[in-house]
Amino acid sequence: MEPAAAQTLASRTWDVAWVDRDAGSAWTGRGVGAEVNSGSPADGPELVADIHAGRRGGGTWLGGIAFPGARWTPLWAGFPAVRFVRPSRAWQGALPVAGGPRAVGGAPDEQPDPAWLDAVTRARGCIRSGGMEKVVLARAIARRAATAWDAHEVFDGFLRHVGGRRVFLLRGTDGAALVGATPETLLRIRGDRVEVDALAGSQVEGSAFTVKDRHEHRVVVDAITAVLDAFARRVHRPGAPRVMDLGYIRHLHTRLSATLAPDASVADLLRALFPTPAVAGAPREAALAFIRQHETIDRGWYAGAIGRVAPGDVDLAVALRCVLLRGAEAQVFVGAGIMDASEPGAEWAETARKSAPAMRALEGAAHAVPG
Repeated sequence: MEPAAAQTLASRTWDVAWVDRDAGSAWTGRGVGAEVNSGSPADGPELVADIHAGRRGGGTWLGGIAFPGARWTPLWAGFPAVRFVRPSRAWQGALPVAGGPRAVGGAPDEQPDPAWLDAVTRARGCIRSGGMEKVVLARAIARRAATAWDAHEVFDGFLRHVGGRRVFLLRGTDGAALVGATPETLLRIRGDRVEVDALAGSQVEGSAFTVKDRHEHRVVVDAITAVLDAFARRVHRPGAPRVMDLGYIRHLHTRLSATLAPDASVADLLRALFPTPAVAGAPREAALAFIRQHETIDRGWYAGAIGRVAPGDVDLAVALRCVLLRGAEAQVFVGAGIMDASEPGAEWAETARKSAPAMRALEGAAHAVPG
């Protein structure tokens, strides 16, 4: 891999980018040197394990796995259920722009969608009747520009103005782009060290976290702990969550770490983790069934597993706080965790706040017109 990713970012001679603010590093790439893909998200963990084990050759691969069970529509044409690309040219270097929490402006002024509010009410009823403990419901906000969106400009907006552990731009085979700044690590493996984030429970600045927030967070931490107990040793679970302050929203955050067991399968570990209750719900199968029945959007890669994989090195995040760009059209994806104490109006407001980073990035990229 060639050095000087910072200069390459500035020159915009790249197709894909992955910025890791935790490590202070950036990766960029251009062209397709090699590619692995599949039409089923179920194949994703095995392909990631192949790359991690060096069975697909060396180098760094960038890509993702769609949210399991997501319905396919032309919106995500160009993004197979699984796709990882090893660029024909790649650059790595130090983080070019310091990242951290930013004030990114207010949420969009929009009327709540009665159908989405009704889905929240139905979810709450299912939870109260014992059908599940939690489910995450997503929605999409459409924006249209006078001309085609410049994906590099949108990426630059996320990089400069939005807090998030990973900032990314991933391309579909048709030139569409998924751009965002996600705060949540799904799975990091370096050597035998494993790290996973539990990110659930959200509030605005000045508001205290509620019993509902802490219950929602505990559901996610318990599920991740159970997975790590099965695949790793010396699991470290902090006694209490920290607060991740992103400026536009605050999350309860617990980072769990462990030592991967010598005989553990990376594919089975990823399969057991993904998707976590933070983006699907609990129990997983009941939550996924509810999502398939009641969600009206095509999640595609939203809430999927995205990131960078190389031999001996896995850095996957959850595809959150992101926007899909296709020509002059943009789709901003957001979601909220529904519990028995959820109020539909409050959950709608939370999703609106979560859309603020993408809206801020879009503002600086083109003059958007209502759409």
